[in-house]
Amino acid sequence: MNLNKMLLTATVVTPMVAVALNAAESTDTELLKDRGSVDSLAIEVKATSVLEHQHQHQFQIKARVIAKEDVGLKAQVSGYLVDKHFQEGELVTQGQLLFSLDDTRYQAKLSHAKSLLASAEANLHVAKLDYKRGLSLLPQASISKAEVDRLLAEQLLALAEVKSAKSQIKLAQAELGFTQIRAPFSGKISNSKSALGELVSPTSPALADLVSVSPMDVSFQVSETRFWQARNKIKAANADLPLVSLQFITGDHFSETGKISYIGNRVDRASGTVAVRAEFDNKQGKLLPGQYVELTVTDSQSEPVLLIPQRALQQDLSGFYIFVIGANDTVERRDIVVSEQVKSHIIVNSGVALGERVITHGLQKVTVGTKVKESLADSYLPLITVASK
Repeated sequence: MNLNKMLLTATVVTPMVAVALNAAESTDTELLKDRGSVDSLAIEVKATSVLEHQHQHQFQIKARVIAKEDVGLKAQVSGYLVDKHFQEGELVTQGQLLFSLDDTRYQAKLSHAKSLLASAEANLHVAKLDYKRGLSLLPQASISKAEVDRLLAEQLLALAEVKSAKSQIKLAQAELGFTQIRAPFSGKISNSKSALGELVSPTSPALADLVSVSPMDVSFQVSETRFWQARNKIKAANADLPLVSLQFITGDHFSETGKISYIGNRVDRASGTVAVRAEFDNKQGKLLPGQYVELTVTDSQSEPVLLIPQRALQQDLSGFYIFVIGANDTVERRDIVVSEQVKSHIIVNSGVALGERVITHGLQKVTVGTKVKESLADSYLPLITVASK
């Protein structure tokens, strides 16, 4: 009896279990289909992670080359130009004779001053003898005290005339020396601006220009903001002054690295900038005064920065932004603050974190909230070339 009941119960339950199992299988199949449909709606994109890199910050700025020494050679005395002792445009050395003026008048003036000195010395000699003779006669009352005082005064007057004559000789010698115009420093001389036989004087234009060649200064202006940022960074890190490299307007790079030699002591009221100069060796003479160049100013020390590929960067009226892959593989927008460009990448100052996945390909197909399917973009490690000490 009990066995019959058990068989009957088993007969009834078995079809029910089968129905339940079929229903479960049907539910699983539907779930898989739904999941497949969701995956099929996800947009395929390529992304890469935000990386950290050691970088020496730098900026480019226009600058002008100026000579350390730049003078116009002018006559200090009047006279006719009688000779030139240089080739126009050549290098001259300090003390080299460049121009000669007619010195006939100044030779005569020197001879006259020498004759005045000889006369003054003769008068002094007589005055000394007279005073000595007067002193010897004074004890015998053969001469009055007043006469002795007069003889002393004549001696002192004769001595003053000797000193005056010597001063006239020095003046005449100086004027005679000014008839020979020499290079005050080594450098490159310009063309002559006066012809032989021309009367020149201290009021005449410069006979020629002379500029020093090496080292050469390059002058530029930095904004007050950049100036204080650099100053605070150098002070905090106890770092050296930035390194400076130079590029010509042709695109060619100058072989020498410069060093900052001067920082202005005030901010220009009109432009809000600080004057800065960098010094470059110029032994080959490639730098010329007045030349416009582009400088790259590079921090002496590196610091960690966040990098993203430039192709990931987008911009609208609100500023720069990027798309990142957030939770549940959905697209999120990040408004960012960018800095300088490093080859094909951009430095990000804020708005994104290290390791976040930034979309680089497929940007035109996604918006905020879009479900995406990520494939890894090519990894990148930019090769950054910086000036070395």
